[in-house]
Amino acid sequence: MASTCSACSQYPRVLNGVLDESDVRHFRFLFKELAEDEWQKREKAAKAEGRAPPRRVLEYFTILKRLQMEPRDDKLWSIIQKLYDTVEKNFGKGFVMQQDFWSWRSQGQVAAERIHMDGDFWMTRGNDGFNLWILLDHQGMGHSFDIFTQGANPGLYKMLKLPGRVTSIVPSAVNEAVPCFLFFEPLRLWPVLFEFQNSLARSIASCFSYCATSWFQLILKAHLRARERLPLWLLRSFTWVFGWLGNLYLLPSEEIRATRFTLDVGDALVVRQDELHVSDQEPLQADQHRLAVGFKFMRQAPVRQYIFTGPASKARRRYQGLRMPWGSMLQDVYRTGVDMNLNVDPVPLRWLLAHSSVRYG
Repeated sequence: MASTCSACSQYPRVLNGVLDESDVRHFRFLFKELAEDEWQKREKAAKAEGRAPPRRVLEYFTILKRLQMEPRDDKLWSIIQKLYDTVEKNFGKGFVMQQDFWSWRSQGQVAAERIHMDGDFWMTRGNDGFNLWILLDHQGMGHSFDIFTQGANPGLYKMLKLPGRVTSIVPSAVNEAVPCFLFFEPLRLWPVLFEFQNSLARSIASCFSYCATSWFQLILKAHLRARERLPLWLLRSFTWVFGWLGNLYLLPSEEIRATRFTLDVGDALVVRQDELHVSDQEPLQADQHRLAVGFKFMRQAPVRQYIFTGPASKARRRYQGLRMPWGSMLQDVYRTGVDMNLNVDPVPLRWLLAHSSVRYG
Protein backbone atom coordinates (compact mmCIF):
# COMPACT_ATOMS: atom_id res chain seq x y z
CA MET A 1 0.00 0.00 0.00
CA ALA A 2 1.24 3.45 -0.86
CA SER A 3 2.19 5.88 1.85
CA THR A 4 0.93 9.43 1.52
CA CYS A 5 3.11 12.49 1.57
CA SER A 6 2.05 13.79 4.99
CA ALA A 7 3.62 17.21 4.47
CA CYS A 8 1.92 17.67 1.12
CA SER A 9 -1.44 16.52 2.43
CA GLN A 10 -1.50 19.46 4.83
CA TYR A 11 -0.75 22.08 2.20
CA PRO A 12 -3.40 24.67 1.32
CA ARG A 13 -5.07 24.06 -2.04
CA VAL A 14 -5.50 27.64 -3.30
CA LEU A 15 -3.70 30.80 -2.16
CA ASN A 16 -5.89 33.80 -2.89
CA GLY A 17 -4.51 37.10 -4.17
CA VAL A 18 -0.87 36.05 -4.45
CA LEU A 19 -0.37 38.62 -7.23
CA ASP A 20 -1.99 42.05 -7.41
CA GLU A 21 -3.17 43.75 -10.61
CA SER A 22 0.19 45.36 -11.39
CA ASP A 23 1.99 42.03 -10.91
CA VAL A 24 -0.46 40.30 -13.24
CA ARG A 25 -0.06 43.01 -15.89
CA HIS A 26 3.70 42.64 -15.73
CA PHE A 27 3.56 38.88 -16.19
CA ARG A 28 1.19 39.27 -19.14
CA PHE A 29 3.71 41.65 -20.72
CA LEU A 30 6.53 39.17 -20.07
CA PHE A 31 4.48 36.32 -21.53
CA LYS A 32 4.09 38.20 -24.81
CA GLU A 33 7.76 39.18 -24.89
CA LEU A 34 9.32 35.90 -23.78
CA ALA A 35 6.93 33.24 -25.07
CA GLU A 36 4.13 34.36 -27.38
CA ASP A 37 6.35 36.37 -29.73
CA GLU A 38 8.70 33.38 -30.02
CA TRP A 39 5.78 31.05 -30.75
CA GLN A 40 4.55 33.36 -33.49
CA LYS A 41 8.01 33.48 -35.07
CA ARG A 42 8.10 29.66 -35.19
CA GLU A 43 4.59 29.53 -36.62
CA LYS A 44 5.48 32.08 -39.28
CA ALA A 45 8.61 30.13 -40.23
CA ALA A 46 6.62 26.89 -40.44
CA LYS A 47 4.03 28.52 -42.68
CA ALA A 48 6.73 29.87 -44.98
CA GLU A 49 8.18 26.36 -45.29
CA GLY A 50 4.77 24.76 -45.89
CA ARG A 51 4.79 22.90 -42.58
CA ALA A 52 2.03 22.59 -40.00
CA PRO A 53 2.38 25.12 -37.18
CA PRO A 54 4.20 23.69 -34.14
CA ARG A 55 2.34 23.19 -30.87
CA ARG A 56 2.69 25.86 -28.21
CA VAL A 57 4.36 23.65 -25.65
CA LEU A 58 5.35 24.52 -22.09
CA GLU A 59 8.21 27.00 -21.99
CA TYR A 60 10.70 26.65 -19.14
CA PHE A 61 13.19 29.06 -17.54
CA THR A 62 12.28 32.14 -19.60
CA ILE A 63 11.70 34.16 -16.42
CA LEU A 64 15.03 33.02 -14.96
CA LYS A 65 16.73 34.14 -18.17
CA ARG A 66 14.98 37.53 -17.98
CA LEU A 67 16.24 38.04 -14.43
CA GLN A 68 19.83 37.82 -15.73
CA MET A 69 19.30 40.31 -18.58
CA GLU A 70 19.95 44.02 -18.79
CA PRO A 71 18.34 46.40 -18.15
CA ARG A 72 17.41 45.02 -14.73
CA ASP A 73 13.68 44.33 -14.35
CA ASP A 74 13.09 45.69 -10.85
CA LYS A 75 9.39 44.85 -10.97
CA LEU A 76 10.12 41.20 -11.73
CA TRP A 77 12.70 41.01 -8.95
CA SER A 78 10.15 42.39 -6.49
CA ILE A 79 7.54 39.82 -7.59
CA ILE A 80 10.01 36.96 -7.13
CA GLN A 81 10.72 38.15 -3.59
CA LYS A 82 6.97 38.44 -2.96
CA LEU A 83 6.57 34.80 -3.99
CA TYR A 84 9.34 33.74 -1.62
CA ASP A 85 7.64 35.64 1.20
CA THR A 86 4.34 33.91 0.38
CA VAL A 87 6.00 30.49 0.40
CA GLU A 88 7.73 31.09 3.74
CA LYS A 89 4.47 32.30 5.29
CA ASN A 90 2.40 29.32 4.08
CA PHE A 91 4.91 26.44 3.87
CA GLY A 92 7.82 27.37 6.10
CA LYS A 93 11.49 28.09 5.51
CA GLY A 94 13.99 26.17 3.42
CA PHE A 95 12.27 26.12 0.01
CA VAL A 96 13.98 27.43 -3.13
CA MET A 97 12.52 28.17 -6.54
CA GLN A 98 13.84 25.69 -9.11
CA GLN A 99 11.81 26.24 -12.25
CA ASP A 100 9.42 28.57 -14.02
CA PHE A 101 7.05 27.81 -16.87
CA TRP A 102 4.20 29.32 -18.87
CA SER A 103 0.93 27.41 -19.18
CA TRP A 104 -1.26 28.37 -22.14
CA ARG A 105 -4.59 26.75 -23.00
CA SER A 106 -6.70 27.67 -26.02
CA GLN A 107 -8.55 26.05 -28.88
CA GLY A 108 -6.27 23.31 -30.21
CA GLN A 109 -3.50 24.08 -27.70
CA VAL A 110 -2.97 21.75 -24.72
CA ALA A 111 0.06 22.32 -22.52
CA ALA A 112 0.47 18.84 -20.98
CA GLU A 113 -1.43 15.94 -22.55
CA ARG A 114 -0.12 13.16 -20.32
CA ILE A 115 -1.34 12.33 -16.80
CA HIS A 116 1.84 12.68 -14.79
CA MET A 117 3.75 13.78 -11.73
CA ASP A 118 6.67 16.19 -12.10
CA GLY A 119 9.77 14.02 -11.95
CA ASP A 120 12.19 16.82 -11.09
CA PHE A 121 10.78 16.91 -7.56
CA TRP A 122 12.44 13.55 -6.86
CA MET A 123 16.01 14.68 -7.57
CA THR A 124 16.70 15.16 -3.86
CA ARG A 125 14.53 12.23 -2.72
CA GLY A 126 12.43 14.76 -0.85
CA ASN A 127 8.66 14.43 -0.75
CA ASP A 128 7.36 17.90 0.16
CA GLY A 129 7.73 19.94 -3.03
CA PHE A 130 5.00 21.89 -4.79
CA ASN A 131 4.19 24.12 -7.74
CA LEU A 132 2.50 27.49 -7.49
CA TRP A 133 0.35 27.76 -10.64
CA ILE A 134 -0.88 31.36 -10.84
CA LEU A 135 -3.80 32.36 -13.05
CA LEU A 136 -3.00 35.48 -15.11
CA ASP A 137 -5.81 35.71 -17.65
CA HIS A 138 -8.74 33.73 -18.97
CA GLN A 139 -11.92 33.83 -21.00
CA GLY A 140 -14.52 31.41 -19.71
CA MET A 141 -11.87 29.27 -17.97
CA GLY A 142 -11.60 30.47 -14.39
CA HIS A 143 -10.44 27.11 -13.14
CA SER A 144 -7.39 24.89 -12.91
CA PHE A 145 -6.38 21.95 -15.08
CA ASP A 146 -7.34 18.41 -13.97
CA ILE A 147 -5.87 17.08 -10.72
CA PHE A 148 -6.38 13.52 -9.54
CA THR A 149 -6.41 14.10 -5.80
CA GLN A 150 -5.72 11.35 -3.31
CA GLY A 151 -9.02 12.02 -1.54
CA ALA A 152 -11.04 11.43 -4.71
CA ASN A 153 -8.97 8.43 -5.89
CA PRO A 154 -7.95 6.29 -2.91
CA GLY A 155 -7.88 3.09 -4.98
CA LEU A 156 -5.51 4.60 -7.52
CA TYR A 157 -3.06 5.88 -4.93
CA LYS A 158 -2.95 2.54 -3.16
CA MET A 159 -1.22 1.21 -6.29
CA LEU A 160 1.42 3.93 -6.43
CA LYS A 161 4.85 3.42 -4.93
CA LEU A 162 4.90 6.68 -3.01
CA PRO A 163 6.83 8.49 -1.79
CA GLY A 164 9.71 7.00 -3.78
CA ARG A 165 8.43 6.62 -7.36
CA VAL A 166 7.27 9.27 -9.78
CA THR A 167 4.33 7.99 -11.85
CA SER A 168 2.51 8.61 -15.13
CA ILE A 169 -0.60 7.04 -16.65
CA VAL A 170 -0.49 5.97 -20.32
CA PRO A 171 -2.32 6.46 -22.51
CA SER A 172 -4.03 9.52 -21.07
CA ALA A 173 -7.51 8.59 -22.37
CA VAL A 174 -8.84 6.85 -19.27
CA ASN A 175 -11.72 4.51 -20.03
CA GLU A 176 -13.41 2.14 -17.58
CA ALA A 177 -13.70 -0.59 -20.22
CA VAL A 178 -10.09 -0.38 -21.47
CA PRO A 179 -7.41 -0.40 -18.75
CA CYS A 180 -4.45 1.95 -18.87
CA PHE A 181 -0.92 1.46 -17.58
CA LEU A 182 0.98 2.94 -14.68
CA PHE A 183 4.44 3.97 -15.84
CA PHE A 184 6.97 4.44 -13.06
CA GLU A 185 9.34 7.02 -14.50
CA PRO A 186 12.98 5.88 -14.32
CA LEU A 187 15.22 7.65 -11.79
CA ARG A 188 18.91 6.96 -12.32
CA LEU A 189 22.39 8.05 -11.31
CA TRP A 190 24.07 7.87 -14.74
CA PRO A 191 22.47 11.14 -16.01
CA VAL A 192 24.99 12.87 -13.74
CA LEU A 193 27.16 12.70 -16.88
CA PHE A 194 24.92 15.43 -18.33
CA GLU A 195 26.09 17.72 -15.53
CA PHE A 196 29.76 17.58 -16.58
CA GLN A 197 31.44 20.44 -18.42
CA ASN A 198 32.95 18.39 -21.25
CA SER A 199 31.13 17.18 -24.35
CA LEU A 200 32.51 13.64 -24.09
CA ALA A 201 30.70 12.93 -20.82
CA ARG A 202 27.53 14.52 -22.16
CA SER A 203 27.80 12.46 -25.36
CA ILE A 204 28.11 9.24 -23.35
CA ALA A 205 25.06 10.26 -21.31
CA SER A 206 23.14 11.01 -24.50
CA CYS A 207 23.92 7.52 -25.83
CA PHE A 208 22.66 5.99 -22.58
CA SER A 209 19.56 8.19 -22.74
CA TYR A 210 18.83 7.29 -26.37
CA CYS A 211 19.19 3.55 -25.68
CA ALA A 212 17.14 3.66 -22.48
CA THR A 213 14.28 5.70 -23.95
CA SER A 214 14.27 3.51 -27.07
CA TRP A 215 13.91 0.46 -24.83
CA PHE A 216 11.05 1.99 -22.84
CA GLN A 217 9.42 3.05 -26.10
CA LEU A 218 9.65 -0.50 -27.47
CA ILE A 219 8.05 -2.03 -24.37
CA LEU A 220 5.35 0.64 -24.25
CA LYS A 221 4.43 0.14 -27.92
CA ALA A 222 4.14 -3.61 -27.39
CA HIS A 223 1.79 -3.07 -24.46
CA LEU A 224 -0.32 -0.51 -26.31
CA ARG A 225 -0.74 -2.99 -29.18
CA ALA A 226 -1.63 -5.73 -26.71
CA ARG A 227 -4.15 -3.38 -25.10
CA GLU A 228 -5.92 -2.99 -28.45
CA ARG A 229 -5.87 -6.65 -29.49
CA LEU A 230 -5.96 -8.91 -26.43
CA PRO A 231 -8.87 -9.77 -24.16
CA LEU A 232 -8.56 -8.38 -20.66
CA TRP A 233 -7.55 -11.65 -19.01
CA LEU A 234 -4.75 -12.19 -21.50
CA LEU A 235 -3.64 -8.53 -21.27
CA ARG A 236 -3.29 -8.95 -17.52
CA SER A 237 -1.09 -12.00 -18.03
CA PHE A 238 0.98 -10.27 -20.71
CA THR A 239 1.61 -7.25 -18.47
CA TRP A 240 2.39 -9.43 -15.45
CA VAL A 241 5.08 -11.27 -17.43
CA PHE A 242 6.60 -8.44 -19.49
CA GLY A 243 5.47 -5.11 -17.97
CA TRP A 244 8.31 -4.89 -15.44
CA LEU A 245 10.77 -4.64 -18.33
CA GLY A 246 9.41 -1.17 -19.07
CA ASN A 247 8.27 -0.12 -15.57
CA LEU A 248 4.66 -0.74 -16.67
CA TYR A 249 1.84 -2.06 -14.50
CA LEU A 250 -1.81 -2.49 -15.40
CA LEU A 251 -4.22 0.02 -13.88
CA PRO A 252 -7.50 -1.71 -12.94
CA SER A 253 -10.60 -0.81 -14.93
CA GLU A 254 -12.02 1.64 -12.46
CA GLU A 255 -13.07 5.24 -12.82
CA ILE A 256 -10.53 7.82 -11.71
CA ARG A 257 -11.92 11.23 -10.86
CA ALA A 258 -10.40 14.54 -11.87
CA THR A 259 -10.91 17.67 -9.80
CA ARG A 260 -10.75 21.28 -10.97
CA PHE A 261 -10.36 24.21 -8.60
CA THR A 262 -11.99 27.59 -9.16
CA LEU A 263 -9.52 30.48 -9.34
CA ASP A 264 -9.61 34.24 -9.77
CA VAL A 265 -6.87 36.10 -11.61
CA GLY A 266 -3.93 36.45 -9.23
CA ASP A 267 -4.77 33.30 -7.25
CA ALA A 268 -2.26 30.45 -7.00
CA LEU A 269 -3.15 26.78 -7.19
CA VAL A 270 -0.89 24.61 -5.03
CA VAL A 271 0.02 21.47 -7.01
CA ARG A 272 1.43 18.92 -4.57
CA GLN A 273 4.50 16.87 -5.48
CA ASP A 274 2.76 13.50 -5.24
CA GLU A 275 -0.38 14.34 -7.25
CA LEU A 276 -1.15 13.13 -10.75
CA HIS A 277 -2.36 15.91 -13.02
CA VAL A 278 -2.99 16.74 -16.68
CA SER A 279 -4.21 19.61 -18.83
CA ASP A 280 -7.96 19.75 -19.31
CA GLN A 281 -8.55 18.53 -22.85
CA GLU A 282 -12.18 19.03 -23.84
CA PRO A 283 -12.80 21.03 -27.05
CA LEU A 284 -12.89 24.82 -26.56
CA GLN A 285 -14.66 27.64 -28.32
CA ALA A 286 -12.54 29.99 -30.44
CA ASP A 287 -12.62 32.77 -27.83
CA GLN A 288 -11.82 30.58 -24.82
CA HIS A 289 -8.32 30.71 -23.38
CA ARG A 290 -6.35 30.56 -20.13
CA LEU A 291 -2.89 31.83 -19.24
CA ALA A 292 -0.96 30.94 -16.10
CA VAL A 293 2.61 31.10 -14.87
CA GLY A 294 4.08 28.36 -12.74
CA PHE A 295 6.94 28.14 -10.25
CA LYS A 296 8.40 24.95 -8.79
CA PHE A 297 9.58 25.03 -5.16
CA MET A 298 11.69 22.34 -3.52
CA ARG A 299 13.27 22.11 -0.09
CA GLN A 300 16.98 22.83 -0.33
CA ALA A 301 18.83 19.50 -0.16
CA PRO A 302 21.58 17.55 -2.00
CA VAL A 303 20.91 16.10 -5.45
CA ARG A 304 20.79 12.29 -5.24
CA GLN A 305 19.25 11.04 -8.52
CA TYR A 306 18.08 12.22 -11.92
CA ILE A 307 15.12 11.82 -14.23
CA PHE A 308 16.03 11.72 -17.91
CA THR A 309 12.60 11.36 -19.58
CA GLY A 310 11.06 14.67 -18.45
CA PRO A 311 10.93 17.76 -20.70
CA ALA A 312 11.82 20.13 -17.86
CA SER A 313 15.01 18.19 -17.08
CA LYS A 314 16.01 18.34 -20.73
CA ALA A 315 15.35 22.07 -20.81
CA ARG A 316 17.47 22.59 -17.68
CA ARG A 317 20.44 20.70 -19.08
CA ARG A 318 20.70 23.14 -21.99
CA TYR A 319 22.08 25.86 -19.69
CA GLN A 320 25.62 25.89 -18.34
CA GLY A 321 24.70 27.50 -15.03
CA LEU A 322 21.94 25.01 -14.19
CA ARG A 323 24.16 21.94 -13.97
CA MET A 324 23.51 19.92 -10.79
CA PRO A 325 26.42 17.59 -9.95
CA TRP A 326 25.59 14.63 -7.72
CA GLY A 327 25.72 15.62 -4.05
CA SER A 328 25.49 19.36 -4.71
CA MET A 329 22.86 21.43 -2.90
CA LEU A 330 19.96 22.89 -4.81
CA GLN A 331 20.87 26.50 -5.45
CA ASP A 332 18.71 29.58 -4.99
CA VAL A 333 19.39 30.64 -8.58
CA TYR A 334 16.38 32.97 -8.90
CA ARG A 335 17.76 35.30 -6.24
CA THR A 336 21.52 34.81 -6.48
CA GLY A 337 21.90 34.81 -10.27
CA VAL A 338 23.23 32.17 -12.64
CA ASP A 339 24.95 31.75 -16.01
CA MET A 340 22.16 31.19 -18.55
CA ASN A 341 24.42 30.70 -21.56
CA LEU A 342 23.50 27.66 -23.63
CA ASN A 343 25.72 24.61 -23.85
CA VAL A 344 27.50 24.40 -27.19
CA ASP A 345 27.22 20.71 -28.00
CA PRO A 346 28.34 18.96 -31.23
CA VAL A 347 25.70 18.10 -33.82
CA PRO A 348 25.57 14.33 -33.07
CA LEU A 349 24.95 15.09 -29.40
CA ARG A 350 22.16 17.52 -30.22
CA TRP A 351 20.56 14.87 -32.48
CA LEU A 352 20.67 12.27 -29.71
CA LEU A 353 19.14 14.70 -27.24
CA ALA A 354 16.37 15.58 -29.67
CA HIS A 355 15.51 11.91 -30.23
CA SER A 356 15.69 10.76 -26.59
CA SER A 357 12.03 11.21 -25.72
CA VAL A 358 9.48 8.56 -24.81
CA ARG A 359 6.26 9.03 -26.81
CA TYR A 360 3.39 7.94 -24.61
CA GLY A 361 0.54 7.77 -27.10
